[in-house]
Amino acid sequence: MVYFVVFMVGILLTCILVACCYTKINIVKLISISLLSFIAIYTALSCILLYLDVFSVLFALIGATLVFFLLLLLFDIKKIKNINSRINYNVQPHLLVILLLIVLIPFISIKSEFISSDSDAGAYTTRAIDFMYGDAKIIKTVEEYKAINNIQIKEELIELINHQLSLNVRADLNSDNIINYEYHALPTWPMVLALFGKMFGLYNMVNVLTLFYILSTLCLYFIIEKSGRYRIAKYLSIPLFAFSPLIIYLAKTPLSEMMFISMLFLALVFITEDEDKLKLCSFLPLGLLGFIHFSIFIYIPIIWFVFFVLSIIKRKTIYGKINIYTLFLYILCYLYSYRVSFKYTSDQLSNLITSNPKLGLVIIFSCILVLCILQYVVLALIKQERKIDVIDIMGNLFSKYAMTVLKYLLAFLVVLTLYRAYQLGFTEAYTQGGGSWEYRKVYGNSGWKGLIHLNIISIIAGTSYIVIPYICFKLLRSSSKQWELVPKILTMVFLYSLAIYTIIRPDTPHNYYASRYFAIVLIPAVVILCAILVENKRSFIAICGIAIITAFPYNLLLLSSAGNMGNHELLNDARSIIKPGSIVLLNPLEMKTNRVFYHNLREIDGDFIFSIKSKNMLVEEFPTKEQYIISEVKIEDDRYEKVFEKTYKLSNDIAAFNQLYPVSHNIYENNLYIYRFMQEKTKVTLNNMDKRYTDGFYSFEEYNGETYAWTSAQASVQLYFTPRVYNVFRIYYNNMPHELFEKKQTLHICFKIGNNLVFEKDMTYNDRFDGYFEFNVSNEILGNERNCLVKIESETWEPIKYLENSADTRALGIPIVSVEVHSHD
Repeated sequence: MVYFVVFMVGILLTCILVACCYTKINIVKLISISLLSFIAIYTALSCILLYLDVFSVLFALIGATLVFFLLLLLFDIKKIKNINSRINYNVQPHLLVILLLIVLIPFISIKSEFISSDSDAGAYTTRAIDFMYGDAKIIKTVEEYKAINNIQIKEELIELINHQLSLNVRADLNSDNIINYEYHALPTWPMVLALFGKMFGLYNMVNVLTLFYILSTLCLYFIIEKSGRYRIAKYLSIPLFAFSPLIIYLAKTPLSEMMFISMLFLALVFITEDEDKLKLCSFLPLGLLGFIHFSIFIYIPIIWFVFFVLSIIKRKTIYGKINIYTLFLYILCYLYSYRVSFKYTSDQLSNLITSNPKLGLVIIFSCILVLCILQYVVLALIKQERKIDVIDIMGNLFSKYAMTVLKYLLAFLVVLTLYRAYQLGFTEAYTQGGGSWEYRKVYGNSGWKGLIHLNIISIIAGTSYIVIPYICFKLLRSSSKQWELVPKILTMVFLYSLAIYTIIRPDTPHNYYASRYFAIVLIPAVVILCAILVENKRSFIAICGIAIITAFPYNLLLLSSAGNMGNHELLNDARSIIKPGSIVLLNPLEMKTNRVFYHNLREIDGDFIFSIKSKNMLVEEFPTKEQYIISEVKIEDDRYEKVFEKTYKLSNDIAAFNQLYPVSHNIYENNLYIYRFMQEKTKVTLNNMDKRYTDGFYSFEEYNGETYAWTSAQASVQLYFTPRVYNVFRIYYNNMPHELFEKKQTLHICFKIGNNLVFEKDMTYNDRFDGYFEFNVSNEILGNERNCLVKIESETWEPIKYLENSADTRALGIPIVSVEVHSHD
């Protein structure tokens, strides 16, 4: 509740601040910008706190709220008091887009349940759970490893850890008694997930995707409204973006792409504003992209070039400032990445630049510095406010030849894409790869059928089939004078992104998951460009119709299902059975379940997790802790009792192989068994604490401060112990009413273990006071089983027949207080 209250106060302050920055703003736009702006500041502060290794969701949330409060202090109080005059409360102009979004909400309402350490999406949610429940440190320590001395147990524990794909063991920080690890991927998006998890609960944290889906669509709507030529082109944000199967998939799956797109669109909203102070605000969400997604690295050149061109063509310093500030944040983002996710960052740098991560950072910083210097030089020349030949020449060259260059680039990309298609389908060039691209061995060099995996095919599908052909058609038949600056710049971004995903990485192993990489920049650029180029109703209707018709069959599947369903139920059931702080044993080979439980039970409930291979040794290591086994198969071990059994319907991620998008979903059944190690239980007391060890007793009663329970005709008590030479049992009982024995001379009772009678007696008047029965049971009767069921059979009586003024009609035996055994040699 505290988190939600602070969040709402922060949003209110942000709305006031944003309204103060605008002369006039519609309430829909105000709320959209304010929500994303507050999340942006929360994210920035979170990154700072995590870099210092002191991150806390509450600290970051309070900090973001204070930032907006302090910024409000900079405004004149009169401006704040007149805030209502700046806000247009009429939602009617935007009512249609709001209604369309409401209609689309059911398509994204069922969220994926990625809480297992087996994918990027799982890495994000497990990291978010750590931020919610754990100590939120950058480097985590395997406490179980420190707590044991047995070498074999340690080795088997390391084997289990190595099966958790989203945990990177830091060998450089380890020692004989310490295993350190960090999480896969950047932790920025998980910090936002953790915020919403704190506000709405663990299993609801992914619903922040719905918020980003709505806000990104509205921001795209406002961007097109500001930039488009055709009045209703803004509504293309719905069929081309919000109804795209790829975007709907991303709005259901806890990947970082929806947050990335939302921050990108927030930046573009600010950039399209008329006032320079609002344009300048774009550098923060634009810079945050590098903190959210490492792949911003490949887009730095085009981002720089866009603002460099804008500053030259428009001769405005504001674009140069945005460029430099954004590049500065990109320098910080790589310092941040290197610290908070060293292994992941090192691997990415190794793939992109060099195997030496420090050298890779130096190269990146040097390149960014050169770009900053170039922009600064142009900025200095513009500030002189006089005719500058160099800038004028550059501007004239761009205006005159940009379209021609873009057309040649498009033709060049078409030729190279065809060549890559030939390489993929008919040569050995693309038959190997890492990660998801290991599937190249299946579709690489497989002829025509392998070409379905070309990125250009997925990109065309991700942009509603019609958009890219429409853009290419408009590009080829238009002259430089017919296109304004913004379409030219967007075309540059489009072709740059297209080159990355058709030439450098030409194939997609399976959709939707792998297509997310070009969803963050290429698809937004293409959608905005298409909306700007639409000039009449006929084009608008044709594009909308094709987009909706082609997307509808795939969205029907997404309407009713999501990836990794059943994981929440798995975790919830296990947590309801296993006591916090217990020892939990997992099978390293049962990766579907152990990846759900390994991290989450450790962070949420403080359980110690070990390999099932160590079960025979762990009893001695932790004699006082409860121990459980979680298994997909039945365990034959009489030391463990089965306490839970259930069959689940689970699903994998929605993915298509050798087809464009999935049209069906793989659902399968998975058994789960939970066993509890039976610690030596040599005494059972008839009370709530030991209730699970008893059967056939009436409700607990109390007499003289002592709890007992009456037996029925047949009752039993479960004991667990290792039989020895002498096994002495004592059954304690409470007082029995003297009226019973005045009317009934004797009450016959007997005790059995298994089917063996071990004790019997006729109780008389002299036995009515509390006492106990004692008898010894030999090893021959008990055998080697630790599980000992003591059966109590008794002649019954009804109090209503023997006791004056009693209305009790129960058939009672004797009042048992406790059952215990003393076993020794």
